[in-house]
Amino acid sequence: MRSKLISILAALTLCLLLGAALPALADQTVVGVYSGNLPFTGDIQGKVTVGTGTYVDGALVTAWRIGASVPPAWGVWDKKDLPPGIAKRFAKNDPLTWTTTDGGGAYTLSNLPGGTYVISVSAPWYLPWRATVRVAPGSTVTQNVYLRGEFGSVGGVVYDVYNNKPLNRATVVLFTYSNQPGPLLQGNQLKMKNWKMDITKDFEEEELDVQIESRMLRIARTDETGVFVLNAPPGTYQFLAVRPGYKPVHKVVTVAAKKLTRMDVGMTGLPQPAPKKVEPQKSKAQKANGYGYGNKH
Repeated sequence: MRSKLISILAALTLCLLLGAALPALADQTVVGVYSGNLPFTGDIQGKVTVGTGTYVDGALVTAWRIGASVPPAWGVWDKKDLPPGIAKRFAKNDPLTWTTTDGGGAYTLSNLPGGTYVISVSAPWYLPWRATVRVAPGSTVTQNVYLRGEFGSVGGVVYDVYNNKPLNRATVVLFTYSNQPGPLLQGNQLKMKNWKMDITKDFEEEELDVQIESRMLRIARTDETGVFVLNAPPGTYQFLAVRPGYKPVHKVVTVAAKKLTRMDVGMTGLPQPAPKKVEPQKSKAQKANGYGYGNKH
């Protein structure tokens, strides 16, 4: 009995010694965790120029990080080539990061987590530019930008000529001279060959741009202030303003490069139809005696 007790005590002592020599199970789960020295971010840099190489000062450069399901390269952004919903997502989501160019046209977007980004560059009086850029962690990517399509603007206030109040929900259209007739208003439909738009309904700007891009149209709608602005390359255009309950207004306007041409638009309300004359109701006795029908008694 004594020898058995000694054996048990020896076994317990051995277990205690082994337990002290080995790390706890919880400690084993954190042994060998990586310290995080692999590169995680990268940079995008470049210069923005126009014309013959003139640097653009103050151009806005923004970047969105996109998922792997998006095609890796679109080239210059073309709305009709984007996957469904991507263009709207750009309009609704805030950019991940942004900066502006300096006097030498240079920009840098720093500390971007590795991945694919859509870079957007915009500057006053030039068409916006977009492209995809792949950022490898630990690298600096150079993406120079050349802005094209120098343009001007035409804008003003649409108002009621009788009370001088601004008109909201007026649709204004700018279109070029060509052999193809411009849009015509038929009822509430603004129609052109193979295209039409209900001027009483709201429209999505992204979808509308895709529809009218090949027709050289510029379309906007006024808000409660009656204000509109339309951007277009320099040239002479036809201008049309339409609104339910008002006579359409047609004008000719010249758009100059890098200038806002002011053009207010007064609209005249259509005459309201005269109320129908309501004949007084006749009693049964009047009808039986012929009253009201020219009979004499």
